[in-house]
Amino acid sequence: MDSQLVFLGLLLARVCPVCLLLLGLTRGIVGWPAALSLGLAMVAGLSVGQPLVAPPSADAVALLLLLARELCLGSLVGLALMLPIAAFGWAASFAERGQAPATPRAGPIATLYALGALFLCLSLGAHRSLVIGLHQSLSLAPPGQGRFDSAAFGLGVVRLVGEAMALAVALGLPLLCAWLVLEGGLALLQRVFGPAARHALGPALARPLSYLIAAGLLWPAVSQAPVALRVGLRLLRELTLRSAS
Repeated sequence: MDSQLVFLGLLLARVCPVCLLLLGLTRGIVGWPAALSLGLAMVAGLSVGQPLVAPPSADAVALLLLLARELCLGSLVGLALMLPIAAFGWAASFAERGQAPATPRAGPIATLYALGALFLCLSLGAHRSLVIGLHQSLSLAPPGQGRFDSAAFGLGVVRLVGEAMALAVALGLPLLCAWLVLEGGLALLQRVFGPAARHALGPALARPLSYLIAAGLLWPAVSQAPVALRVGLRLLRELTLRSAS
């Protein structure tokens, strides 16, 4: 089997999970044509200067195991760099569902926070961080070479998800507390002015004030996105070394 084809196939398997996670975690903001184009461009760019790897054997099982290894390592890259951005949408969703547990899906505030974090990260070069993360993973664990520790990979995924959820809770708590204080204040006003004010004050003030509070807390929360990305890059290096080296 041609070494060039094997290398390109393994590299494509490393990049493919990044594109799939980009589709899912951006809530459809990045469509599949953009994700596919980005994936092909990254394969073309990252293949330059990389050493070719010869297939260990013509055995299809061995090649499938190599492809599975690359898919797992690629998913580490995508999770490490995209979960921190997705956590900002989770933060507002956490606050919204804490305020109204019956809410079936994320509301407009969650979308606003996710878009704000995505815009800031793209403005500061998140796309470059994505390419850097892939390049570092290829340097630390070249395609088709070295071992693969499935236990370390599984623990790494759990750690990345846990870090993202902890970030979402930390960012969402101030918003949730502010909304609870707002509800308490409105309830006090309704108690003071009597039952007649319940229907007048509630719908007229609660939603606009909650949106104003969310807008006021948007920038302090979203400004933590670059720090979250740097933490993701550091975790990516550590987990790649533990999973495959």
